[in-house]
Amino acid sequence: MVWRFSRKQRISVRRLWISPIVLTVVAVFSIIETQQNFPEKPLMLGIALIAGAILGAPLGYLRGEHTTVTPTDQPGTMMLGPSWVVPTIWLGAFLARSIVRAIVGFSAPGIALGDGFLAFAVSALIVSYIAIYRKYQNEIATTPT
Repeated sequence: MVWRFSRKQRISVRRLWISPIVLTVVAVFSIIETQQNFPEKPLMLGIALIAGAILGAPLGYLRGEHTTVTPTDQPGTMMLGPSWVVPTIWLGAFLARSIVRAIVGFSAPGIALGDGFLAFAVSALIVSYIAIYRKYQNEIATTPT
């Protein structure tokens, strides 16, 4: 993941959504696994997930807005500029989750707070790709044919 996002990459619009889907599935399975072993109150978990998602969205928007997006000669394909933001957010979210669990333990509110970090990362990634997709759409709309 670090290698991929740290380099300029050619990507199709269809493949643009693979990373958010895969990383969302990883986060969901991680949360489910944790909840099976260390159940958290649904209200506490819901608040943490919503708060994480709300806090991650602006960072994702900034990442998307500051990523260079250039249409290529092939329809439906773009070049994305390199970004250390995505791997940093993901590694940071898992690191923060581990630190919280080491300090607070596998009890309330540590479990919910840790899962909130994953919601933060998922939200940032999804919103950044939406912003990138919108930039691509604007670029192709203003490019003369």
